[in-house]
Amino acid sequence: MGSLAALLLALLTLLTWRQSRRPLRGRAFMLFRSLLPSWRFFEDVEPGPELRFAVAAHDRDFGPWQPALAPGAGTRGWLLNARGNLHLARQSLIEQLWSELDGVAVAAAPTLVSYRLVQRLIEGRARELGLISEGARYRFRLLGGSVDSEPDFESEEHSF
Repeated sequence: MGSLAALLLALLTLLTWRQSRRPLRGRAFMLFRSLLPSWRFFEDVEPGPELRFAVAAHDRDFGPWQPALAPGAGTRGWLLNARGNLHLARQSLIEQLWSELDGVAVAAAPTLVSYRLVQRLIEGRARELGLISEGARYRFRLLGGSVDSEPDFESEEHSF
């Protein structure tokens, strides 16, 4: 019975895959197709916005722009990937702020929840890197294109 079910599932998957190239017809087929998975989740995958920050000591100029996210954890922990999940959550937060900033006045940006969460993200990253000193300040920017392009958004100065 197990091999018959596997054969039937393979046949139905093949028919669904073949049908996915043509417009769907018939209610029964549309209902059946909703029960089978689709492996085409995204048509085009584009890189998301990049968050960078710069830190200045109490009486100095700002240093170089640094990436706010550490590189991803890779595939080492494919079963329990806490670091990878945290990295994805942080990138999702950056994308959320980027989308919320569209159509919002620059002066109103600090009132957004995602803006304050990004501030906390940067403060934590600066602590990890040992960049915080008394009276230090920081600012951040969002880059939607390449790193060398003009920023899509640049924050005002904030203190730690």
